[in-house]
Amino acid sequence: MTKIFLLAGMGADTRIYNNIELPESYDIVPADWIAHHKTDTL
Repeated sequence: MTKIFLLAGMGADTRIYNNIELPESYDIVPADWIAHHKTDTL
C-alpha cells in the first residue's frame, strides 16, 4: 500500500483535506503541526 502524507501549510490544519477523495489503495496520513516549545526560535 502506498502511503501519502498530507502536510497543511501555514495558517491551515488538516481539516483542509476533509473533502479530498483518493483511491482506497492509498494509506492517507494527515500530519498535524507540532506545538512549539517556548525555547524554540525562528
